[in-house]
This record gives sequence, structure tokens and C-alpha cells, in this order.
Amino acid sequence: MLRKLVMTAVCLTVTGFMTGCLIGNNDTTATAVEEEGQATQQVYSKTSQIEEIGDCTTEAVKQLKLNCRTDKDLLRLLELVKKAIDDEKFTQAEALIQTLIKKIESLITKEKFDDCFDPALLDKALELLAIINPPPNVAPVITAPAAMDAIAGNTVTFQLMVSDENGDSIGISLENIPEGASLDGETFSWSTNEAQVGTYQLVFIATDNGSPALSTSALVTITVAAPPALPGLVLYWDFEDVGEIVSDQSGNNNNGLKLGSGGVVPGVTGNGLDCNGQTAVVVPTADLGLTDFTFSAWVYSTEIRRMPIFEFAQPGARAGAHMWVHTTGYSSNIDGTVQVNLGMRNGQWQYFYSPSNAAPSMSWKMVTMTFNSETGMVIIYVDGSQVASKSFGTSALMVIHEQLYLGWRPDYSPEGSSNTYFKGVMDEVKIYDRVLSSEEVAGASAE
Repeated sequence: MLRKLVMTAVCLTVTGFMTGCLIGNNDTTATAVEEEGQATQQVYSKTSQIEEIGDCTTEAVKQLKLNCRTDKDLLRLLELVKKAIDDEKFTQAEALIQTLIKKIESLITKEKFDDCFDPALLDKALELLAIINPPPNVAPVITAPAAMDAIAGNTVTFQLMVSDENGDSIGISLENIPEGASLDGETFSWSTNEAQVGTYQLVFIATDNGSPALSTSALVTITVAAPPALPGLVLYWDFEDVGEIVSDQSGNNNNGLKLGSGGVVPGVTGNGLDCNGQTAVVVPTADLGLTDFTFSAWVYSTEIRRMPIFEFAQPGARAGAHMWVHTTGYSSNIDGTVQVNLGMRNGQWQYFYSPSNAAPSMSWKMVTMTFNSETGMVIIYVDGSQVASKSFGTSALMVIHEQLYLGWRPDYSPEGSSNTYFKGVMDEVKIYDRVLSSEEVAGASAE
């Protein structure tokens, strides 16, 4: 019982939240310390707390001198704790209590204090002392990759690592978050697109809820590169900047001449061409050196009717390779189909359709056509998936390298009539001088 008095006195020495010195068994004392501490924490000022600690310490020393003369080391440590608290040297008092804990733990090991106190009392003592003398707030630590590389169209994801020496809660924020990016807790994710090619410096900020609140930042440099072009690209119109001339981004100088008033509008990535029913792009002498070829474009039709996507043709004639779209609602048997027409050397016309609803109106679709001159095989893809194919044998196309028309059939009616213009938006028009594989078409659709 005497040693219980010693340990209870140690706890009372440092709580600062007692109206008097409580001495009793382990469970009763621990409960009293907690309940009295909670009840009076908001009442007493720091001065009052220190005065009460002094009163309790004086009483504890008195009890030790009367009942525990043999525990000289404990008595000496307790007196030092009392003096440190009287001098408001709380950091020193905490260190002394830590020493006291180690000594008592040693005595427990030697079975000298086998059942005389509850070790949780000392843990509570340090906890309450920290209220009087909280440690200084330390800024949180945030760790992030210094640099990341990405190909446009891919997703960048990484984890941030944050910690706080004081155990404070940490909030993470991001300045100038890019379009398509998100920060969910410590996880950053960014779905990039081709319009975001460039270098980005992102600043992640970790802020704790200490007093005062402190912040730390981490800089991450992300470089978004353009996806590598598939080999064989001979024409590429991205429509990012459209005037009278539509510039070829493939490096082959196959520039187009824009006809009509349509400018740029939001496309599938960046800008697209506003095909307002009066606008088309023409390459008057599109000798692209094609035998085999692949045509690909993103299209968004805004009107229910049949409309041309592209045509290779001779002036005043419809011979060549044509791709049209029949939007949903035009005709029940060809609703939402993509049609391919082929003018053959034997003078015959060949054509076929994709299944219905492969290309409905009012939605972005990537349409692709491949032609193999050796087999006469034509394949139609929508959004990277094959939807139709047909072999026309060895009869080669009559012409695929005269004039190229995008979104217009010029010989169907006079220039300016909306009946033969595409109505909607086009973007990312590409022509290759070879047949892309199904895997390449699917990959291009996913970019």
C-alpha cells in the first residue's frame, strides 16, 4: 500500500488538474485522475494548475518521508520533479518522469514493485504534462517523385507519402490542378490527352492542424510527350489552328484548302473543325502515292441524314474511294451505318455497309477504313473495333490519288448546297500509305 502511495503521488505531481491529492488503489486513482482532469481542464488557468501541482507535490514528499524512507532514489527524483514544476521547467520535469518510469520498470522486473502500481498512471502523467507543456509544432513531411514522364493519352498515377512528427492530421492540396487530374487523399491520377503535350510543374502542399498550422510543399515535374506516330503517316490534320489553310502535321506538306465559314470548335482532343453544313477541306492534287491505304477520323454528326466523311475522286466524277455515314433515324435499314463505296478499274461500283447503329448521331466516333490492294480487302472499324469487311478480289481501285475531299461530295450538287456536306465536327484526320493492323487501329482509338 505504501508503494501505491508513492506511485499515486508521482502521478499527482504532474497532472495539474487535481483539486487535491487523491490516494487510493490503482483503478480508483486512474479513474479519479481522468474524471477530475476532464472536469477541471477548462476551469483552471495555467497558474492555478501549477499551484495545485505544487500542493500535490508537497503532500507527496511528505507521505514519502513518513512512509517510504528506504526509497531514497524515488524520493530524490520526485523532489527534483517538484522543483522543476515549481520553476516551470516542464520539459525538464518530463525528462525526470521518464527516468522515474525506467527505474520503476526495473524494480518491477526485480519483483520489488510487483503489484504496487498501475503503469498506465505514468503514461497518463506524461499525457497530462504534455497539455501544460506541448512540444513545439513541426511541419509535416511530404515525399513525391521529383519527375514523371507520360505519353499523351495515357494515365499518370503515383502515391504521395506524408507524415507528421506531432501526430497532427494532415491535409493535402494541389495548386493549378490540370484538366483530367484528381487528388484523392495521397493518390494523384491524371488522364492526359494529346492537347496537353508539354511540361507541367505541380506543387503539392501538406498542411497540418497544429498550432500554428504549418505547411510543406513538394514539386513534381511531369512531362507529357506526344504519342509516337505510326509509320506510314502521309497526312495528319489536327485542326488546332485553322485559317484558309489546314496545315498537315505529318511533315509531308499535304495541306488542305478550307472552303466555307466553319472555324474551330472543341474537338475530341483540343480543337476540331466545325463542319457546319457549308464547310469542307479539299486537297486539289492529293497525289499521296497510295496503293494500300488507311483513312481514320473522329466524327461527331449533329444531323440525321446521310453525309460524306471523305472521298478520293476525280473532278466531275465519283470514281474512287468514298466513306459516308448514315446517322440514326435516316432510314430504318441503314440507321447508324458507315458506308464505303469503291469505284473499280473494271468500271463497276462496289459498296457495303457496317451493321446498323455502329455510328449513331450526337456522339464522338472514330471511323477507320483500310484497303489492301493485293487482296481487295476493305475493313471498316468504329472506335477501334472491326464492324464490317469485304473482299473485292484483285480488281484495284480506279483512282485513290486525285482530289481529296473531307466532308463534301462536290459533283452531287453545286458548291454551297448543304445536301452533300457533313454536318457536325471532325477531328484528328489521318491517312497512312499502308494497311494498319487491327491492333494498331485499336491502339489509335484508345489514345
